[in-house]
Amino acid sequence: MRSVKGGLAAPAGLSNHGWGLAVDLCPESYTGPRGAWLHDVGPVFGWDNPAWAHRGGGGPYEPWHWEYVPGVRDIERRA
Repeated sequence: MRSVKGGLAAPAGLSNHGWGLAVDLCPESYTGPRGAWLHDVGPVFGWDNPAWAHRGGGGPYEPWHWEYVPGVRDIERRA
């Protein structure tokens, strides 16, 4: 990934993806009925499309990015 999309790839060990706490879903998944379903049901199971990933959210625009919130909070507490 780093050689193709260097700006989007974090160094090893610094990404929630590498820790198994984040996933990137296909573009077809974040618009239309599938995206609406994810936004409705994802939080029930601990998944969130974080605000920073939204357009104008303060980070790179990544509407496909989802994080497992309980795991992310646990890592942040330990840091």
